[in-house]
Amino acid sequence: MACKLSLSIKICIENNRLIFCSCVDEEENPEKDKLVDYYTWYLTKYLGSRESSIRGKIMMPKKDLGNGINLKNILHQLNSEINCFDFEYAPSEGDCLQVEIPHAIERFRYFKVLFINNKWKQGSNPVFASVTEEIASGRIKRSISKDLNPSQTTVWVTSAKNSIETLFDKLFTDSSEETHWNYITELVQREPQICLHKAASLVSSNVLKEKIIGIKLFIKLYYSKYDTERILKILFHLLKSEQENEIISLLISVMDIDNKNLTDNQIDLLCTFKNHNANIKFSLMNAFSELATEKTIDVYIELSNDKNIGIKQTAIYNLAEVIETDTDEIRKALWDKVLDTDQKTRSYAILGLAKRKDEKIKDFLIHKLESIDHSGTLILEAIETLNDKSLIPFIENQIEKHKVYASHLHKWLLETLDTLKSVK
Repeated sequence: MACKLSLSIKICIENNRLIFCSCVDEEENPEKDKLVDYYTWYLTKYLGSRESSIRGKIMMPKKDLGNGINLKNILHQLNSEINCFDFEYAPSEGDCLQVEIPHAIERFRYFKVLFINNKWKQGSNPVFASVTEEIASGRIKRSISKDLNPSQTTVWVTSAKNSIETLFDKLFTDSSEETHWNYITELVQREPQICLHKAASLVSSNVLKEKIIGIKLFIKLYYSKYDTERILKILFHLLKSEQENEIISLLISVMDIDNKNLTDNQIDLLCTFKNHNANIKFSLMNAFSELATEKTIDVYIELSNDKNIGIKQTAIYNLAEVIETDTDEIRKALWDKVLDTDQKTRSYAILGLAKRKDEKIKDFLIHKLESIDHSGTLILEAIETLNDKSLIPFIENQIEKHKVYASHLHKWLLETLDTLKSVK
């Protein structure tokens, strides 16, 4: 075994302890790697802070990754007098150690510990605002008694993967929608060819649950970009004769991927489902997202008059904000909703017309501005979107009218005035 820094991780355990190893195992077995996951670690040095405007969601850490690799054990050993690494290392303030294990659904699960005030504790440096450099990385091994195996003193710490057969068994017996997709995700990641054959068999089943699982396997394969052209043809072939609303909705929901490559015939087929149930209508609008053809726009316009408020809102939002195309038909559909009883629908319609610089929306906004109150942020947002400096005198009149109240409305009016004045 040649020891050197690597991107893999060993945790060697001597005297029933974990030691972080940066070794490379010359006897690694690729076949074994298909059956197990290895625990990995990354040790970084804190160099300082930096300004950052980056924002994002951080995956939540876990406390226990299984097989004895948990926060409590790691902290106990790091804070002991025994060296836990296979190289010379003295921790410095701000050093951070991340331990992780691959996970089919979450990509990986992990926890981090931080060296602070001469002690390792749970925590990490700010992700987006820290300057760091890697010290070392590796995998995890565990020591074993020489009495049990005189020729071997350490073994990898691994987590056994479920067999493909076990995953399919769980898929058919578990009734949870979330875990269904979890099993399907892992199956497709590990054995896409097997999943393709299984899906082809299941979609012919007379048992609805089995048929749905087959459809989901096809969908996941398509999302994973596995033989996409072939699978897309299969999905449309199934859609032509399908009668179950749940399956129709599933099939249509995947069409948003590369929807700009849909053929005219495929779009025609999708449009035939515009009068089905609410779930199918939502799936259809999702499939047509940012797809501005004459037929898809007609579907949005028709659905903008749907009795279901959510469908109506979604259709108007797409016409107003998502689709860049500007036609008389779109503007008419938006004008039909500027006085709608639903506030969100009104908002989307007004903003969509302002975005298109519709000549009549200016007079509409001036009229609404005369009676503006604390609920009038939409009107001001539309005025800023229209970006017409000729509206400045009307804004100034309202500022004068509301200045004695020193209210939020007065502040918003001033901000809108500044926006308009900055227009070149």
